[in-house]
Amino acid sequence: WSAELQLYAAAGYVVLYTNPRGSTSYGETFGNLINHDYPDHDYDDLMSGVDAVIAKGYVDPDNLFVTGGSGGIGLAIAEGLVGRGYDVVITARSEDRLRAAAEKIGARYVVADGAREDQMAAVMDAVDEVHLLVHSAGILKGTFLRKLSLDDLDQVLSANLRSAFVTT
Repeated sequence: WSAELQLYAAAGYVVLYTNPRGSTSYGETFGNLINHDYPDHDYDDLMSGVDAVIAKGYVDPDNLFVTGGSGGIGLAIAEGLVGRGYDVVITARSEDRLRAAAEKIGARYVVADGAREDQMAAVMDAVDEVHLLVHSAGILKGTFLRKLSLDDLDQVLSANLRSAFVTT
């Protein structure tokens, strides 16, 4: 069960939930499969899911939106979607990295913190429609939540969970 996925589904979105290599659901060994190899196989796992959703006709491939697009798996997914000919908008909090990423891959961009309602409202004003949202905005302060300090936990929850709520 994932609260952020339930929020999206409740708001009427098509939800694709993958379990790529590197996630923590199968323990530390599975979670560390992408250590020093990121993004690679986890990207393949995620993109095969996105391709399947597009192929089934659930979304309009001309309106794709990726949060956390200035680096990591979000940028890799955005680049893959642009490479397939889709119109992609990426967001992130840092304009310098975001602008450079957008220019590199040929995407549009809007600077925004996914956990801030006012900034995500500005994103929605800047784009016509969103047909597919790849929500990869987030931070990781360690492998497992139980190992975090309370301050780190608050930052993780804001970036990873609050942002999912705000983007719906």
